[in-house]
Amino acid sequence: MLEIATSSAGLWSALALLLLLHLLTQSRDPLHWISSAPSLPIFGSAPLLPRQGGWLRWQAWARSARDASKAPQGLLRLELFTQRFVLVTSAALARTLLNGGTRRRTLSGRPPLAMIQDSQSLTGHRAHYYAFMTMNADFKRHRWAAMNMFNEARRQGYWGRIETQCSEMLRAMVGLDPVYASQTRAEATSPRCLLEAYSSSTITSLVFGDASAATSARLRNEAGEFLNVLAPASYIVNLVPQLQWLPRTVNPWKRYEEGRWQRQCGWFKTLWQDFVKRRYGEVKREEADCFAAVYQASKVMCDAANDADQEGDHSGSNSRRPALGLRNDDDATWCLGMSMLPGAYTVSSSLSTILRALVAFPEVQRNLQEELDEYLCARSDEHAGAADKHRIPIERDALSLPYLQAFLRECQRWRPVIPTGIPHQVMQDEDIWIKEDGEVLTDPLKARLTTAKRHLLPAGTILFAPEYLYSRDEGVYIDPGRFDPSRWLTSDTAPWVLRDPASAPLVNATAFGWGARRCPGAILAQYQLHVATLGLLWLFDFTLPENLETQALLNQGLAEGERRGGMAWPREWRESGMIPREVEGRCPVERVQVKVRRKERLQILLSQNEV
Repeated sequence: MLEIATSSAGLWSALALLLLLHLLTQSRDPLHWISSAPSLPIFGSAPLLPRQGGWLRWQAWARSARDASKAPQGLLRLELFTQRFVLVTSAALARTLLNGGTRRRTLSGRPPLAMIQDSQSLTGHRAHYYAFMTMNADFKRHRWAAMNMFNEARRQGYWGRIETQCSEMLRAMVGLDPVYASQTRAEATSPRCLLEAYSSSTITSLVFGDASAATSARLRNEAGEFLNVLAPASYIVNLVPQLQWLPRTVNPWKRYEEGRWQRQCGWFKTLWQDFVKRRYGEVKREEADCFAAVYQASKVMCDAANDADQEGDHSGSNSRRPALGLRNDDDATWCLGMSMLPGAYTVSSSLSTILRALVAFPEVQRNLQEELDEYLCARSDEHAGAADKHRIPIERDALSLPYLQAFLRECQRWRPVIPTGIPHQVMQDEDIWIKEDGEVLTDPLKARLTTAKRHLLPAGTILFAPEYLYSRDEGVYIDPGRFDPSRWLTSDTAPWVLRDPASAPLVNATAFGWGARRCPGAILAQYQLHVATLGLLWLFDFTLPENLETQALLNQGLAEGERRGGMAWPREWRESGMIPREVEGRCPVERVQVKVRRKERLQILLSQNEV
């Protein structure tokens, strides 16, 4: 992490002046009706909030507020320097506020990111980060274009690249592809590095048709820097946004972000240019079949239609149909880039959790492997001798494996990928009603039948829906700190039957977001996780060394209420970013021992790659 010096006298004087102006100009807090987290004058809760693992402190504050008063159940006010946030601490209330009715959109804005210039795309000049734009026309066309590219690529069969990359990862795990993850031997044999290489090379292959180790590694580097910029605790300017208006000469955050943005912009353009060369070179290469190719095909069709329109139109109109609603190639490049960037660590983080659970709970691993083996044998018998039991499982097999579905949902709950969730912003004033017992009502018709009091949720309010708090809700989950796939099943013994088959698939998890901000790549992420998990279970047994040092890694620093392998207090900033990532030497996944289950399956894998 780049260290930024902020100790100059002029800078601290500016900070003090900004805080003083804020105190002098602020009016009565419109959120006074919401219980407040512990805070100090001027600084708010910032000095009381650890830089690492803030979501764990949020949980403690939410429990205290719930037990101490009849204030709104499921809401907590948090002040950090000059900013005020509202934590929606109840999943049921988050579902009501963020998923239901008109609020699905009015509460689905994004707050500005001080480190990123025009992150909301309010000026329209830098419509780059559609995941963080407010609900405007730029966001809608980028999201619509991304979803169209995802769906068309799947229809064209481009998602088959995921199976290809999974086979590459499996080969690398047995030492048959030493350069898959990196040029260094240590990284090429590290299970965690191989999972990250699978995640990043899959998405670079799908989006720009480039699965090379160099491009995959560059994506992980770019994504790491971007996630660091987004984390509120990484830079003080994210907590005191007024500092972004300081002159560039005394604004180290602006200088750093300008350099990062220029590097990222140049890399995206290089990826696009390389794609065009592959697509229109002398020999068309198969790798050119990707999301970018979907946009390019739409562009060709739109250009032909525009030319035909102009030939028949003598009015002099210059209106043209945009390809997938995107303005030009630069606009498309950023849409493609931002469809790729979030996938670098989200999928690999989930896979690391999956591998952690397999080695921490050997009985769960056996149940998964037995279910898969029995399913493949049954498929073989049903098809009169077909070789189902002698093939690598494919994605659609996952939907026929209830214990696997329960296992994946439990992994997402057990160690959420983004514990804090991604914040929403209220786009216009919203009224909600509070009953005397603290229950929150959002339906005005129901509220009129009660003695509930009306309160204002003002425009600009920043809402957090913290996934970690929902995953540890004792009113929803029994012993939430314990890893237990059977909580999603009707019993804890075979035959396995899902308790709620309709909502069981991983794609329905709230970890993918809420309402209009739900991740457009949720189905793609589920596909990647299904393919990788099935391949790993089919080919390998996973164990941890029996030595006490390695086994202790699963129990070190556990937070209150957590059981073996659960969430621990972070010790370094990388463990506490938007997507927590354990540092080298402290991650049990790095020490996992891999053993091929059956030699004939390794031969099947090798013969598939030869074909």
